[in-house]
Amino acid sequence: MKFSLESIFNVDRRIVFIFVFLALLLPLLSRYAMPCKAGRDVLDMYESIEAAAASGRPVFLAFEFDPTGAAEQEPMARSVLRHLFARGGKAVVMCKSGGQQGEALHLQILEDCSLEYDRQYGEDYIYLPFKPGSTTLVINLGQSLANAWPKDYRGSDLINIPLVQNCGRLADFSYVMVICSSLTTVVDWITYGQSPYNLKMGFGVLGNVTPDVSNYVQSRQVIGLLGGLVGAAQYEQLLLDNGISALRRFSSADMVRSQLPNLCRRLLNEGEGPVVKAVREKLPLATLQAMEQTAEKRFDYLTQADKRSIVMALNSVIESAEMIPEKELKEMSVKLQAGAKLPAEDELRARRRMYVEKIFASELAKASDPGRAMLWMTPQSIAHVALIIAIILGNVSYFSSRSSRRN
Repeated sequence: MKFSLESIFNVDRRIVFIFVFLALLLPLLSRYAMPCKAGRDVLDMYESIEAAAASGRPVFLAFEFDPTGAAEQEPMARSVLRHLFARGGKAVVMCKSGGQQGEALHLQILEDCSLEYDRQYGEDYIYLPFKPGSTTLVINLGQSLANAWPKDYRGSDLINIPLVQNCGRLADFSYVMVICSSLTTVVDWITYGQSPYNLKMGFGVLGNVTPDVSNYVQSRQVIGLLGGLVGAAQYEQLLLDNGISALRRFSSADMVRSQLPNLCRRLLNEGEGPVVKAVREKLPLATLQAMEQTAEKRFDYLTQADKRSIVMALNSVIESAEMIPEKELKEMSVKLQAGAKLPAEDELRARRRMYVEKIFASELAKASDPGRAMLWMTPQSIAHVALIIAIILGNVSYFSSRSSRRN
């Protein structure tokens, strides 16, 4: 059959849909992530967090999202917290919207990130529970943190927590970042928070809100912007390039991405070696029983407490200098971008995690794996390219057909 441009115009639309579906599916199955070059807005956010961590003053993080916006905003929250904790920074995290569902998500993120970088509640971070209100709360925070939130989520009086002793209001924080879903929230924070007190402030917003917030970026009222999944993916790429992801210990987030039935089977095998034995000996009986069930039935029967026990046991191996032979550690190399360098102690910890990852090469998630936003961004990008190609071919075919009829 003779090929012509006009024939493209008559392709069944179902074939186009299958083409786009495969463009989305194949990257997800392969877990391939395209490298992301950070834009200026994302770099501003990264540099602001670096400076805030070095200043010794806490960062104020407003988590104004719930599970409905988690696909784009959870990776932002995790990336910023990981960056801050890795650099020794401290955080006051607030839940102004999202209700109890938002609280549960925020607390899980905080638990994971604090485990990954060995940070303690009350010393390195605190969480202020959900409180309804919008404009009024921002105004109150600008005047007095303790009046706006008298107690943290554990019921402790805020004035008795050392972390916020020298941070009585928003202006006392080194940086303020708000992760939210609506332009209204952005305007409230800028009008009643940033403008009156000249705060150094950044935002993480949904992709459809990003163009509207860009006006505030150009006026320098906003210093740092993570726009949608693209911004989150670019920030994750910066963490990988600069070795911050390599410093992570294990957390429940790694368990989600690991092959749990195979991991449980390996950990239960008494002939696997000293590292596996050391991990197994630290696990409670209830967790071992759940692991046996998971390994046997090939289904995840582990509770959140079980997963926490496993990662705590894995982390104890990373922190144990006697457990891992020095000769083995020398063979590990942490890949960083040009010019990036880790302190000796941090690099040693990164190599220890890599050693544990090597033992469980096909069962355990790796610190060097692409972030969640990077993985989700790749199929989107490929699908967009596929659609653009289809549109271009369709238009070429259409105008070619018109030209042929005129002749």
